[in-house]
Amino acid sequence: MILILEIIPYGAVLKFAHISPEHALVYYYSYFDLIVYGYGHIGPLLTAVSTCILAVFAVISVFLEDLAVQIALRVVSVLTLLFSLLPMFTGCYSPVGVAISVLLLFTCIISLKKEDPI
Repeated sequence: MILILEIIPYGAVLKFAHISPEHALVYYYSYFDLIVYGYGHIGPLLTAVSTCILAVFAVISVFLEDLAVQIALRVVSVLTLLFSLLPMFTGCYSPVGVAISVLLLFTCIISLKKEDPI
């Protein structure tokens, strides 16, 4: 679900012509779009790439219940959550971005609550 929200072109926000808040030009892009990265907003692209890495670790953790895989899953989930909050500091946060951050928060909580395999 998170990857679908990152693919649709309503997550990443670019605001232009800040004459006043009412007259700013607002454009929405996908989290994977390099235009957002080109304008200096690294949060959406970092979130998208780390979400893909998180999905790979989640699939690996289903088949291998190793402690190293569980730790890697936890670290990547926390980093992905932090990356998803970066656009909030630049004022370029959209409702889809909020939904992505909330879903990543749930993923982070689930990964941290998981028991350690011993």
